Order: sequence, then structure tokens, then C-alpha cells
Amino acid sequence: MKWILRGRRRRFPPDMLDQLEMLGRYRLDRHHCGLSPLEVLEPFLSPYMQDITVDRDGLLGELAALVAGDEGGFATHGAACLTWDLLDGEIEDVPAAWPLIDAGIAFKLDRGLGEVESLTINEQVWYRGRKRAT
Repeated sequence: MKWILRGRRRRFPPDMLDQLEMLGRYRLDRHHCGLSPLEVLEPFLSPYMQDITVDRDGLLGELAALVAGDEGGFATHGAACLTWDLLDGEIEDVPAAWPLIDAGIAFKLDRGLGEVESLTINEQVWYRGRKRAT
């Protein structure tokens, strides 16, 4: 007998943390991570394009909860990259995105992966704007 489970569908696949880690590693060092853009970019964006327009805050909240226990940080960085890409960099008016973006930048800075100047231009603008606001 099959059980029919009703209710909310799972938004993320069971291996989403692994996928986010792969995206984070790719985005940090795409030339030496051993992954191709086809393996990484399209599989991450397309499944969530509808969700980001229909339930943006829900998607971002679930994504933040998913990476809350990330110990290595690469999945957190991947979540920040996914957020930035899904919102096409338009994050200023999306408070649900801010913790993810901040955590992705903190991942780089906390691990000595560069000073603020080594962040992407978009990350620099965001980081400096957030610093001025606090």
C-alpha cells in the first residue's frame, strides 16, 4: 500500500547542502575546483526561479535555516551566491536576503580569503553600505 503524503512539498533536495557546498567552492575558485559551469550554475538557478517570484521570503528563510549549521562555510557561501543570482543582485529591498549575503561575505573575510578589496564589486558595495548603516 502506498502512503500519500499531503502537505507542503520539500523545496530542496536531500543533498542540497552538498550542492550548495559545490556552488560555494566553484564560485570561490572556479579555475581550480574541478567543476564546469554546466555542472554548477544551471542546476542551481532553474529549480528556484519560480519560487523566488512566488514565495521569495519563504525560499530565502528556508535557505538560511538550511545553512545555519554549516560548519565548513562553503555551503553558506554557496547559499549567498545562489541568493545573489536569484535576485539578480537586487537585494537592497529584500531584508530576507541580507543575512545570507552577509554570511557569504563573512565566510570570505573570516577565513583570510582576502580583504574587502578582494571581494567582487557588488560585494564591496553591499559590505561598505552595511558597515555605514551600523
